[in-house]
Amino acid sequence: IGGSALRLWAWAHIRPWKGKCLVQSGPYAYCRHPLYLGSLMALLGLGAIMQNTLFFVGSVILCAGTYAVKICIEERNLDARFGAEWRSYVLRTPLLIPRRPDGEPSVPNPTAHVFAAASELPGAIMFLALAVCAELAERFM
Repeated sequence: IGGSALRLWAWAHIRPWKGKCLVQSGPYAYCRHPLYLGSLMALLGLGAIMQNTLFFVGSVILCAGTYAVKICIEERNLDARFGAEWRSYVLRTPLLIPRRPDGEPSVPNPTAHVFAAASELPGAIMFLALAVCAELAERFM
């Protein structure tokens, strides 16, 4: 649930500003890729709920590999687009493991647009429903 909540917060926070400026506030002040972190956390939680080591290890390896490639591509694109501003952000903000930000973020807080997150809600509900179905399937099989 924590991973899904982080993912929802990060998505709602960046949505109004995506493609317009380099967002460095909200969850993006704590790490550069909170959407991926939220997904990994949700996956770890699902693996723990299912208590299936094969699913857990396989999913983590598959997602970690996929995200590693995606992050490299995204970071290269962001560097090309935002230049010195991006490089400064990289120096003070960790990749995935969050830490308390230094100073004030340089972008206004777009979390006020949290109602835009309503379109992400069905995905979050579907993810939680999948976890419940997996647990029920395991109990009755």
